Amino acid sequence: MAARSNNLFLYWVLMNRHLLAVSVAASFAIGPVHANPDAIKAAFKKTFPTAEVKSVQPVPNTDMWEVFNGSELVYTDSAAKIFFPGPMIDLTTRANLTQQRLDKLLVVDFKALPHDQSLEIKRGKGTRKIAIFSDPRCGFCKRLDTDLAKLDDVIISIYPLPVLGPESREKARDIWCSEKPAATWLEFTLANKEPTKAEAKCDSGVLDKNIALAKQFGIRGTPAIIFEDGSRAAGALSMAAVEQRMAVPAVVTAFK
Repeated sequence: MAARSNNLFLYWVLMNRHLLAVSVAASFAIGPVHANPDAIKAAFKKTFPTAEVKSVQPVPNTDMWEVFNGSELVYTDSAAKIFFPGPMIDLTTRANLTQQRLDKLLVVDFKALPHDQSLEIKRGKGTRKIAIFSDPRCGFCKRLDTDLAKLDDVIISIYPLPVLGPESREKARDIWCSEKPAATWLEFTLANKEPTKAEAKCDSGVLDKNIALAKQFGIRGTPAIIFEDGSRAAGALSMAAVEQRMAVPAVVTAFK
């Protein structure tokens, strides 16, 4: 029964990408609760026992509450009886309020990133910075690497994140354990040059650390980009989009 409830939750989270307005998705089979974060969380967990709940906050100017699972937002009413998958749209401005809120919830303290777990690529003086969680076998990641090769005056920190199966894990290990990991990464992603097989004694524990870090940030796919201002983007952005995001002043970071 718990698995079935969790599948329902995941189903609506996936549907979240396709809905254009707030819709009522399901009813909770529980009675009313007093509207406070702990009560809302308890009611939500009763229906979705295995779902992770990072935070519960009231939605301003409404009778609804947001439930954040670390990467996605869903909503419930103050009695915790109705489940809204989102996104929530402002019908006057047509702004995606859910995305705006996620931009703030998902902000990352760039300076606190463990850069010793990344492959550092420096071009020019490196006054600009960007971090990327990337799988070496991911096609979109390779396309992003190709575009980013045109960037100058930048330090690119690539966090190998093998999420596409055992072969990705093996490839990431071979690259990490090579004599020049950053150069070997680019040789593979840009020119399909196979890395030398790593020795059995090579410590590739950093890959597990990156998997844990990605889970902490709610990163579920690659490439995932983190900009210096703490904002994030998923997928292979165009060069123009990357340049624009790197030029925008830090307005969302909560770490200044």
